[in-house]
Amino acid sequence: MFYIQHGHGKAAKIANVSQHAPVAGVILSPAHEDMQRLADTADDCRRRGLDVLLDPQSYIYTLSPLGIARHHKSHGLEFLKLHWSQTADAVKNHVDAVFLANQNIGHGGPFIAPSPYQANLTDYWMPTALQYGRTSSAEWGADKTVASIVLDENVLRSWGGVQDWLDIITTLDVSGFYLLVNRSRPVYPPAPWESQVLANLLRVIYTLTEINGYELTWGYADIDGLLGIAAGATAIASGWTYGLRAFSTSKWNETRTGGASPVPRVYLPRLWAPLRNNEAEDLFGTTTGRRMFPPSLRSHFDAHGFDSWSIAEAQEQYLTYLAKSVDALTQRGGVTDRVATLVDLLQAASARFDEISRLGIALDGRYAGRVRAYREALDLFRKSESL
Repeated sequence: MFYIQHGHGKAAKIANVSQHAPVAGVILSPAHEDMQRLADTADDCRRRGLDVLLDPQSYIYTLSPLGIARHHKSHGLEFLKLHWSQTADAVKNHVDAVFLANQNIGHGGPFIAPSPYQANLTDYWMPTALQYGRTSSAEWGADKTVASIVLDENVLRSWGGVQDWLDIITTLDVSGFYLLVNRSRPVYPPAPWESQVLANLLRVIYTLTEINGYELTWGYADIDGLLGIAAGATAIASGWTYGLRAFSTSKWNETRTGGASPVPRVYLPRLWAPLRNNEAEDLFGTTTGRRMFPPSLRSHFDAHGFDSWSIAEAQEQYLTYLAKSVDALTQRGGVTDRVATLVDLLQAASARFDEISRLGIALDGRYAGRVRAYREALDLFRKSESL
């Protein structure tokens, strides 16, 4: 399943994308709309047949420096005194606040539980994360509780430590998990994953879903999420802006510096890449490159110049194709078949990048690098899990 990750700049994107692609629901951000506006957004989603989930975003209050969220106070979710040594009563108060925030937007469950951010798997936040999951399950019922896992990518380097952590979190009596992984370099397109780190992430997903029977939604997943779906994830989520496509703790830091204005990009599924307009135009001008565009985009750019391609169009096109890709992959049967499907698609994408290179067209090196990392990670994943 595919969820839209909600945030700033919603406009009509949820409506437009859900009309043209198989969207299961929306993960709502209480940081970006006050209680009444978010309740209206939730109502609109439900009228469109979309499920909603509310991410309480409590992890931002365990960052250093402390995270900032403009509208949390209106939802009762501004947990400024959240601390690893807090009492059981304080944990319950936070769980109750999350329940009330869901009630205020008309949502009756399932509920995403609060959780701290974990920069490693052995520090003092680990017991707190478990306590939030257990308290939420006790208050809401296991069937309505989605425990949060909010990790830094670096904790996935060593499988031994990850395996010990999995032995602990699989004792939680919950229906599933909401998984966020902090990427240490918040740029777009993201730098390629370290293959072993991504392979271990896929093993986490596989262990939780295929072996232990939990549901799992990977938030802020971008196209990386397709590998998660192959490994057994129930759903992934991604949004329209770059900040909604990759989770980064720096997003919540008031001292972060601003970047350049976003530029329209053209997402090409056959390349697994969001090309800048000028790159896409250069590629479209060749017979070989033209074949790499989906028919709908070929028709569009035959009739319209690339300079007319707006940011809103680019964002909706990306979400539409990603949602369709998720849906197509879920039709491929089990994990073994899905992984094999992706390996074939990624091999074909690598061959296309070789073709483009022979044409003398210069593309951002991260595109091919990401595809290469995906292939290597899937290979490591298959070998590790004997698929």
